[in-house]
Amino acid sequence: MKTSSIVATLILVLMNGLVVAQTDALTILPNGNVGVGTTTPTQKLEVQGNGIINRVFLGDVGLGENWAGFSHKNALGAKSYGFLHHVYGIQSLINIKSDPNGFIGFRVDNQDKMVIRSNGNVGIGITIPKIIVDVKENSIIGSSVQPQDQHDIKNRGIKVSFGHQGTNFIGMRTLVASGTNGGGNSGDISFDTWEYNTSTSREVMRINGTGNVGIGSKTPTQAKLVVSGNTLSNVAYQGYYSYFILHGRQQTGFRIDNTRKVTEKYSIYASNRIAAEEFNAFSDARIKNIFGVSNASKDLETLSKIEVTDYTMIDTISKGNQSHKKVIAQQVKEVYPQAVSSNLTDVIPNIYALSTIKDGWINTNTKDLVVGDKVKLIFTEEEALVDVLEIQRNAIKVASNQEGQVFVYGKQVSNFHTVDYEAISMLNVSATQALLKRIELLEAEKKKLTGDFENYKTSVNDRLLKIERILQTETVMN
Repeated sequence: MKTSSIVATLILVLMNGLVVAQTDALTILPNGNVGVGTTTPTQKLEVQGNGIINRVFLGDVGLGENWAGFSHKNALGAKSYGFLHHVYGIQSLINIKSDPNGFIGFRVDNQDKMVIRSNGNVGIGITIPKIIVDVKENSIIGSSVQPQDQHDIKNRGIKVSFGHQGTNFIGMRTLVASGTNGGGNSGDISFDTWEYNTSTSREVMRINGTGNVGIGSKTPTQAKLVVSGNTLSNVAYQGYYSYFILHGRQQTGFRIDNTRKVTEKYSIYASNRIAAEEFNAFSDARIKNIFGVSNASKDLETLSKIEVTDYTMIDTISKGNQSHKKVIAQQVKEVYPQAVSSNLTDVIPNIYALSTIKDGWINTNTKDLVVGDKVKLIFTEEEALVDVLEIQRNAIKVASNQEGQVFVYGKQVSNFHTVDYEAISMLNVSATQALLKRIELLEAEKKKLTGDFENYKTSVNDRLLKIERILQTETVMN
């Protein structure tokens, strides 16, 4: 009877529109809103404070009242929450504990389609990404949007970019450019860079739809590789060679140093040979101020003073030890200076010896070195161009923290010499023409002398015949 009485009382109170539990722990308003810990619930259920529903914790996970959190009830704390949302809605955070096997997964039909591992690697279509972004093999990253018209020059179809976006874009773009023949579009790949002294980014290389590559050119139509522009050259060797053995494997390298600028402008520099079927130099009369024909006789005299020398390279490791028969720039400069340039910055192998380095000191030949020079050092894993700080009789101190074995290549010079073999070749052509003229004169003189000799020979023969006849007549008379 007592239980029935309590229920009747509760119904009566509900009919009056208000239930207030002991100490206001539970409130049910006439509109049906239920409050737990609050007497003014604004929703159908409003809980003032944290809550646990089965294994789910909802509330403040330890980061303060500005954050609403979600977590497993056994994983509470400021670093253990699963999800956070900011009071102003400006941030939403998903979180897991650091663990080699931990990851955040995004699933479809209970299958992981994308994961973020504890080490920060992201896998798309792969659950154990081994790099910062790892994509399932044979995947294509790009745009699935097709241009409405493949000949749409105005919109130019698909554009996909990889890299730093914004006013100064740095990276790679795929785009559709106007076709080389003006009729259709070309699917191109462009590469953009930005430099401090340049206000905006600029395209530095492009591969067009036909596979032609343009460096400094957006329309590489002239050849498979088109290089437009040049740079004030600070040229140094590039490539990978070995100057000592590390664990039976050859390795080391070169690096460009951009500390000086010189006056020569170069478009292409190669540390090794260039092979081609033919070389064609610009020689159109419409791009030249022509002064006249070269003095072939003087050119012959100049050519006769150029010495052809037999030599091998000092750097036999990267250049080989074969014998060469060519000119020496310094000697050519003395007799034909216009064929020689001497303002490249490069490194010469004037030391070329294996040594050790400790506390910056290297026992080595100090020939031709002064304080302030730069020397190239080759280590087992890298190479560096460093300043010479001090010089003793058989040792130098350099600006390097490396320790152990080192190959001292040589010093950097700013007057590295190069020879214009085309200029020497044309000098040879002019000199050959001078020789041809001399040969022609000699042949004409020879022809004249031969004619004179034949005439003289005929005259002599005639005289001999006359003498012979006279002698025969006198013999008969006697």
